[in-house]
Amino acid sequence: MINIKPLAIAVATSLALAACGSDDVSITTTTHGESKSSSSAAPSAEPLLVPEMLNYLNSIKGEKTVIGIHNREPNAEPGLQTDKMAKLVGKWPSLWSGDFLFSGEDVDNRLNMIFEAQKRWRQGMLVQVMAHVCPPTTGESCAWENQSGQTENIASIQGNLSDAEWSSLLTDGEPLNLAWKKRLDNMAFLLKMISDDGVRVLFRPFHEMNQTIFWWSKEGSPEYTASLYRLTHDYLVQEQELTNLTFVWNLQDFATLAEDLDAYDPGPEYYDILTLDNYNTDGTGFSQEKYDLMVAKANGKPIALGEVNKLPTAEILEQQPLWTFIMTWAEETFEKNTDAEIIALYNSPRIVTLDEKAPWSNYDGDDHLILEIPGGGTGTEPDPEPALPTEPFIVFEDDFTQFRLKAGSVSKITESIVDDEDTTKGKVLNYKYTGAEATVELITEGSSVDLSGYSTGTLEFDLKIINEPANIDGNWSIKVDCGWPCGTGDVPIKDNIDGIAPTVGEWQTYKFNVKDLIAKDNGNDSLDITKVTSPLVIFPAYGPNQIGAEFRLDNVKYIPGTDEPSTPAPSTSELGDDVFFVFDDAIKRWKLKADNNKIVETVESDTDRGDVLQHEYIENQTTSELLGTSNIDLSAYIGGQLKFDLKIIEAPAGLEDSWFIKVDCQWPCTTGDINLQDNVDMTVPELDQWQSYTFNVDDLIAHENSEVANGTANASNLDITKVSSPLVILPAWGDSQKGSKFQLDNIRYVKAGVTE
Repeated sequence: MINIKPLAIAVATSLALAACGSDDVSITTTTHGESKSSSSAAPSAEPLLVPEMLNYLNSIKGEKTVIGIHNREPNAEPGLQTDKMAKLVGKWPSLWSGDFLFSGEDVDNRLNMIFEAQKRWRQGMLVQVMAHVCPPTTGESCAWENQSGQTENIASIQGNLSDAEWSSLLTDGEPLNLAWKKRLDNMAFLLKMISDDGVRVLFRPFHEMNQTIFWWSKEGSPEYTASLYRLTHDYLVQEQELTNLTFVWNLQDFATLAEDLDAYDPGPEYYDILTLDNYNTDGTGFSQEKYDLMVAKANGKPIALGEVNKLPTAEILEQQPLWTFIMTWAEETFEKNTDAEIIALYNSPRIVTLDEKAPWSNYDGDDHLILEIPGGGTGTEPDPEPALPTEPFIVFEDDFTQFRLKAGSVSKITESIVDDEDTTKGKVLNYKYTGAEATVELITEGSSVDLSGYSTGTLEFDLKIINEPANIDGNWSIKVDCGWPCGTGDVPIKDNIDGIAPTVGEWQTYKFNVKDLIAKDNGNDSLDITKVTSPLVIFPAYGPNQIGAEFRLDNVKYIPGTDEPSTPAPSTSELGDDVFFVFDDAIKRWKLKADNNKIVETVESDTDRGDVLQHEYIENQTTSELLGTSNIDLSAYIGGQLKFDLKIIEAPAGLEDSWFIKVDCQWPCTTGDINLQDNVDMTVPELDQWQSYTFNVDDLIAHENSEVANGTANASNLDITKVSSPLVILPAWGDSQKGSKFQLDNIRYVKAGVTE
């Protein structure tokens, strides 16, 4: 990342946390099961995991250099740059780097990033996690840059904290101190998830600590930043008892580097690795002087090039042999270097790529993950068509295979293998809901599976419901996913081949034709049977009533058919059709954001209309934003209309006719709020009756977004070519929304000139 101190021209940074106490920098190897801490400042109550990454870097110090690449935005694709690099050079990097990040979309996808870290550890890579997170003066998501004309208390990565705010942040028990610890709690929750799987993390907080454009570094007050680093370290290690972290201290290559190495030093007991972001900021490139300063300050600890865009040559690494790893900055790697330069360095005898590195000790057997190079392969002839399978594909039968409960669900669902009272069953899966709004999703780690050979066969499983909470009323669903939202969508369990309705306390066998699952209409995201990530998802009616549900599964398998595999049925509503449906009888691609716990989203049955979408507001200050996982181009509907049917069931006092819509292209790219009454027919909303609303797409595009006039960073009017939410609807924003309830149906975009 290039930042010219103190000008605000930075791109996203890289923070890698690692618990100083979790890695002993004084040793080169450590016997598995033992760990000695170099940090006396922050002992953990839990036994520390063996610091395998630190031990490894110490073992290659002076001889070899690990190479890796950072994967910045989006967290929805946390392996994007790593895969791109592997495809270019024909081998995997040996270090993966990700980031918690700060935009709303990236915060929502932090779990994806953590799963990617777990996957790359299993693959054998060094794993780094950075923390470009928002200041404690705001929530989890914020902007990158300051708002125009503002200097203090800005909710952005490049905002400034006042001295008073710094005092509150660094004083135990003060409001900002507590807010920051809550921020750390959220990060620790995710880090603990993979710690349980033995994943170690290079955790680098407060990226480029001497770069004072960031909220964590105040010009002229380096002691603030050093204190915050220590506070963060101690809280994560002592209070949260994280045992899998190796702390990385990071600076940028300003001309003041010699002074900064002392001024920003959190103390040698607080970091294990010292890294330098070298962007030629001081005009001296990979100078020997900067290298010597780093070596002297590290005092025997590993040093590394934390970020570069222009690669050093193999000759430079021979002259500066103590750089233990190089991490290149995301897409700038490919912009600042030719393909030939990148390939030459990756093939240098000094560089360690993944094929030259042994797996980590907890994944060095059959569970070591081996992934093919994207787009790789050396053959010139196409692969022959695979023969149809003759044996069932087992998901579960007496023991786990490659499929387990999704890690993100463990806080709401407990998974165990138990002996059933029916002794003929043997071992069975048992699931108990301790939370709500969750699904039992059996996922495969690392890659998808091709089940196209079973296209003419059946999905079968045995189910025994132990406890069904009130209000579930037999409403259970299944689905098959290919990387949500790609999948079947929700399929009522009653729609099985035999029409069996679930009965509490009895084992029942359910069968579904795979060809019917493939044919399920899920908009643009119908099931791709060639890349199944979850061969079975099962759950009681989604929502707050799930708590206490308990059930068992056995003999989950795909049974082969006898005919040629079928092809997926075409979707009934595709982009470019005369009418493109966002909702029509079923939730397809577009639904309420998963972490919106202020609105209950359900599909309800209407006597005249069939199934309709219902939103009930249980909190305030929120919107009904129908989202997919990627943007879509709706330019085919320029000149056409957005239409939908709305029935307002309940509206708090004062909100009866104060309703708004908008269309987003990743806020603050948006139409901005449009009064519902400004529809083509000037229809005024009325309670408890279905009403149809029409808006001209051209008017939506032309609508002035107030965020632009307000100077909001990156704000713009609607870009119809990259729509992230084709409809957002809400009762007037504020503290009176709670209690609102409404239903939607027939949400669609209609081309110009089309008569329905």
